[in-house]
Amino acid sequence: MANIILPVNFSREIRRALISFMKQMVQHDSSSHFTLLHAYDISGYGTAMLRDMTEVLEKNAYQDLEHEKEEMLKEVPNASIATYVGRGLLPNVVNSYEEDNRVDFMVVALKGSNMLQSLLSSNKPSQLAQSSNVPMLFLPDADNVKLPTAIAFGTDLKPFQNVEDFKSLLNMAKILDAKLHFVYVNETGESKKSAFESHYVEHLQDVGYDFVEIENKNAAKGMMDFIKENNLDGIGLIERKSGFLQRLFSESMLNQMLGLAKLPIMVINELREAE
Repeated sequence: MANIILPVNFSREIRRALISFMKQMVQHDSSSHFTLLHAYDISGYGTAMLRDMTEVLEKNAYQDLEHEKEEMLKEVPNASIATYVGRGLLPNVVNSYEEDNRVDFMVVALKGSNMLQSLLSSNKPSQLAQSSNVPMLFLPDADNVKLPTAIAFGTDLKPFQNVEDFKSLLNMAKILDAKLHFVYVNETGESKKSAFESHYVEHLQDVGYDFVEIENKNAAKGMMDFIKENNLDGIGLIERKSGFLQRLFSESMLNQMLGLAKLPIMVINELREAE
């Protein structure tokens, strides 16, 4: 049974996107379990008001979240849904929930290109993508949600700092029954297939995958061309301390990336120290 976190902000657009995802996910795996999660922040209030405002905000959050659950169950009556409310910034609340609960991945529905720009811009990296311990599936097109089945996974072929992070991303692919196309954009012309076999293959049991090397002096353009030419329907990225995600999708390539805005984006950060 997959346990999937669904952050909500009570907007109709995001609710519609998450309902669409849940319908498809339940059809794909009827045992899927969803946790609606809402984070409320009290940092803008003074100390004297803090206690009273905390109680009010927490009570309202629980009530609003229960209403959100009821609305979703009207559309997906067979779904297994729980709720969770936490105080603080969303990444911190997600990580707090994950400490006490097994989580497979989190689905974040976005609305509009500005949200995607915030995620991918080298100048404004997403705090959520860089701070969460949970693998994420971003849905940039809230009006056209589809489960990814063929994912282009951009890789630099370096060893993993924490292999468990990579395994959690593979677990998401298994749950979605998606094939991973590991794409290495070769800027030097020297084959790196041996590096893929050394660092990746041993972890790819029971996962559909292939490895593709593309010669291109621009990593982002090479990967995007491959996605378009092969009609892939998802993107996979891993963020490292070296800032691979930021380097791959630099601001100069942002406008071209926005052309793929309708594709779901799988992200895992590898910024934590190995345990």
